[in-house]
Amino acid sequence: MHLIRNRHLGFPQLMNDFINREMRDAAEGRRSIPAVNIHENEKGFELEVAAPGFGKDEIKIEVHDGILHLTGDKKTKKEEKKNGKWTRKEFSYHSFDRSFSLPKTVNAEKIDASYDNGILTVKLPLKQKEIKSPKKIDIR
Repeated sequence: MHLIRNRHLGFPQLMNDFINREMRDAAEGRRSIPAVNIHENEKGFELEVAAPGFGKDEIKIEVHDGILHLTGDKKTKKEEKKNGKWTRKEFSYHSFDRSFSLPKTVNAEKIDASYDNGILTVKLPLKQKEIKSPKKIDIR
């Protein structure tokens, strides 16, 4: 049962496709690939994304058409001036982009996220199963 549920998150083939594409893009200097831990329990899934150095306002989480998108963009600018002239000026830009296919059992309306000490935690709760009481049928 464990493997079947993980397949809904896009494992193994979809995840391999994402990883291969992201590794190729990172090698070409387009973006970095944050490490992700995925935990599964009876309540749903939990993603832990390593995103050190980012602020909460620099990370965006979106769900669209059953795909969870995690992106981060950080721009920094450092200047040193002496006597009104630049002696050094540095710009840097860091970004990441990860996407995951969500199973239909995840309640996208109740996804919750937190960011602490460089770790973005995204909780993906499962939809509650409806417990239907037996329907009584009267005999005529």
